Amino acid sequence: MSSLRNIFGTDTENYDRFRPRYTNELFEFISSKTSGKNALEIGSGSGQATEWFLSHGYEVTCCEISEEFCAFLKEKYKNYPITVENLPFEDFEGENESFDLIFSATAFHWVDKDIGFQKLYDLLKKGGTAALFWNVPYGAYDNEALHNDIQKAYNSDRKWESEPKEKYGFCREYLEKYHFADIEKHIFRGVRKLTSDEYISLLETYSDHKSMEKNKKEELYKNIASAIEKHGGYINILDNIELYLARRK
Repeated sequence: MSSLRNIFGTDTENYDRFRPRYTNELFEFISSKTSGKNALEIGSGSGQATEWFLSHGYEVTCCEISEEFCAFLKEKYKNYPITVENLPFEDFEGENESFDLIFSATAFHWVDKDIGFQKLYDLLKKGGTAALFWNVPYGAYDNEALHNDIQKAYNSDRKWESEPKEKYGFCREYLEKYHFADIEKHIFRGVRKLTSDEYISLLETYSDHKSMEKNKKEELYKNIASAIEKHGGYINILDNIELYLARRK
């Protein structure tokens, strides 16, 4: 797992362009549950979640393992109150009870759970908010024929779910274990429409695709692109965003 979590920064421009920006509804909800504007982000990537908080008056400390993403963040948001730390969250050293909000967007599953949840609790101010969320996209959710053709392209190497299912339920268990209060789960949704080229570029931002053997991946991408072209040239993606929210006592 550790090798895979280092793979994302190898193509920062593509990642920044094609990874979804989540929804304003999600961010507004998190903000409404937060009393201050000093925030820590775990696994910032190229800033898909960072951007909203910076543009809404938050000071954000980014904890990001990729050197390439760190450089990207510093340049892209140089006119905002941002601090970028190039290290995994397990190694982050901050003053206890120093953040109003700690959030992580499709990244906290890379963190050691016991180290991560304990540190999450310690770094938050009393009454501070933890917001852990993931986007679980469902491609061709509205087109069964396209969905089935893409499924065939994977030759059973990857199972597509036909509908959104809970994926990060471990959060509740660990938030309870480390004595967080007011634990909530919410779902936010959005839809994207991508061409075949755009969809292939999106797939190339995911670690399991990026790390595939070259010839196998080229064949897969060719078959997926052909399926999308066969069914109208576009694929609609349902973004199913799973949010776990909690407060430090």
